[in-house]
Amino acid sequence: MVGSLDYTYYKEHAQDVKLDDITSSERNKNIIQKLRDGNSDFKDSLYILDEPMEDDDCEFIVQQSDDLGWLGYFVGENKRLGGLFIKCYLPPGTSFIEGICRNRSIESLHIDCDVGDYLSLGSMLGNNSNLNSLQ
Repeated sequence: MVGSLDYTYYKEHAQDVKLDDITSSERNKNIIQKLRDGNSDFKDSLYILDEPMEDDDCEFIVQQSDDLGWLGYFVGENKRLGGLFIKCYLPPGTSFIEGICRNRSIESLHIDCDVGDYLSLGSMLGNNSNLNSLQ
């Protein structure tokens, strides 16, 4: 799992990044493409998991070759994502958390894993007026 570049880099390269290079599967590639393109399919929740729960198209299954920095960037920039459910190991030092803190559309955030590095979510709590459910 990689993903420790800064926000400026992601912003400058967002439209040019090859999704096959930053994802481990066709499903994960499709999810990032929908996030990047602002696809309305993400009015519901996105699930970021270590293993599938229901084998749903909204389940991003984290593997070693997935770039979580890019995932965080596209979650942060998406304007339609209504819910985010995280149940996976996220290594410290990735840009994933910084990216999701930029999101302003998430209404429901559920984190079911070690919260050690999630204290930085404080900026999301203060800046996202749509967030009404936190678990």
